Amino acid sequence: ISLGGNYILPKNYGNIRINATRSGKEKGKYVYRYGPSYDRLILNKGDFRVNMNININKSQAETTYYVSFRATVNKDGWSLSNDTSKQFNNIKGNPPSDGTGKHPFNNNISVSWSDKDLLQDTLLISAQHSYDGFEQNEGISFDYASKYGKLRWDIRHDDEKTNHNANYRFSVASNNFDVAFGGSDTRDAGVIAKVKGAKDGKAKFTVGGSSNKSAIGIGSKILIPKSAFTESNITLTPIGETLVTLDRSSHQATLFPGNVMTIEWYARESVIVMGRLLLKDGSGVEALIKSTLEESFTDEDGAALVAAHIKDA
Repeated sequence: ISLGGNYILPKNYGNIRINATRSGKEKGKYVYRYGPSYDRLILNKGDFRVNMNININKSQAETTYYVSFRATVNKDGWSLSNDTSKQFNNIKGNPPSDGTGKHPFNNNISVSWSDKDLLQDTLLISAQHSYDGFEQNEGISFDYASKYGKLRWDIRHDDEKTNHNANYRFSVASNNFDVAFGGSDTRDAGVIAKVKGAKDGKAKFTVGGSSNKSAIGIGSKILIPKSAFTESNITLTPIGETLVTLDRSSHQATLFPGNVMTIEWYARESVIVMGRLLLKDGSGVEALIKSTLEESFTDEDGAALVAAHIKDA
């Protein structure tokens, strides 16, 4: 059984919560826990925030006081956070939990990055130090996810040993002889997205739906895992200011379980050509200029702007 209430203080002074629970029996008696907690944003300056939490939890056997602070900085896809918490135990009839007067302590620092355009490109590095009242533990973890899969590496150390653990997950699918790799996301269907075009093309694109996007260049392909029986709008969007012409920008796909569909785009990079058309005496010529993309007329001074494919410029 659990009961609780919440009161938001005026003028951003924080939240007060009251919680009470009744759990299973110990030595023939129900265990009751109750107490207040207080949360407040104590500093908010642009990209820098500090939150505080104070929690008091009382039972028949002990009273626990918990204090924590969380500081975060967010900038251009990067996030730095530090969580520090301290717990104080007052056990009736007994000394503190470790018998030495010390109380559990935990500190965690993490740095993360995520690409705002490529939703599955993320990086997280975190370091932790904790003391549970009996032994100390330290650890560091590294997580990196991209369109090629997800890598995780953990190192954990306590008073006796150091453990290492690493794993790598990825997905692969084929449509006849068309094989492509994807990220760590696993679904029951998929789309192989391919961008064809001039081999010297340097343009980059995002390809995918609203929930999973990957980077892709001209002459490459990528697997986009999809759920079966769900209609998806697969879009190809240029990254940056590179001028590109596409034969189409999107494609609708609805797949059955186990199906893999291949979608192809043809892309050509373009440039804007600026110039003047002059006679021998230096005077401008009014004329029609044609490129593979458009037509443009020069003005009375012979000046014109026209878009053209790089190969034709």
